[in-house]
Amino acid sequence: MPNANNEPTDSQRETFTWLEPGVWRKPCIVHVTMVAKSRQPLFGTLVHDGAKAVVEKTPIGWALINQQRRMLELCPEVKILADKVMPDHQHIVLQVMRTMPRSIKEVLRGYMQGCKAEARKLGVEDNLYDGPPYYRVLTHKGQLHAMIEYVYANAERAWQRRQNPELFRMHRETLLCDLPFTSKGSPHERYYKPGGVYFDACSKGRLLLLEPKESAYETPLVVKAVEDELRKKAEAKHYSYTPVPHHSNRFRFVALNEIGRLLVGR
Repeated sequence: MPNANNEPTDSQRETFTWLEPGVWRKPCIVHVTMVAKSRQPLFGTLVHDGAKAVVEKTPIGWALINQQRRMLELCPEVKILADKVMPDHQHIVLQVMRTMPRSIKEVLRGYMQGCKAEARKLGVEDNLYDGPPYYRVLTHKGQLHAMIEYVYANAERAWQRRQNPELFRMHRETLLCDLPFTSKGSPHERYYKPGGVYFDACSKGRLLLLEPKESAYETPLVVKAVEDELRKKAEAKHYSYTPVPHHSNRFRFVALNEIGRLLVGR
């Protein structure tokens, strides 16, 4: 609804553009994760060569790599910036360099179909994947560099989890910056894949896995930080600021980033 001045609200102007028709055909950078059926280690085995953790690929794992090459041949508009085949999942960071006749989601669907066909030749009768891929669009400064580091460090993180399970204990009550969290890990924890400021902080080993409790979103410190950030964004676009509901996805997204800033700066 428009505000009292008959202007659209800030949240209305901030339409989530990735839901708009045709946008997935346009230039973008996307991180894609594809998970093996029931998290089975179909793609390889995690080992340590004495210097670093590596994944020894199965024939199916090598088929995934070959299908990547095939995808690039069929779609010259796409470039692979980083990729990693893990035993039970796969990461690819893709760049769409110019508008394509098909969306990147259609391209990935074709890639996965090709992988399934190769897996059937190797004796996999069931579906190769657990479901559709997970997409993360990279739009903010520093995200691409952090994500590439994350992808290439995947094997080492998995090895550390295996060797140090105590780093991944669940703690129901953790208080940081006077905010309540559910946490996983220890102060030495380095490995997690969140978003925004959280991702940048985690990629530098400065944050463990944290989930703010509901009460954290309503603390005066967080509410003020969110409203200040949203007001600043509105004013930068010469819009009048209208508060957004605290239960809205927009408030929660900005709140998570502001909480991340508080923690990184503590």
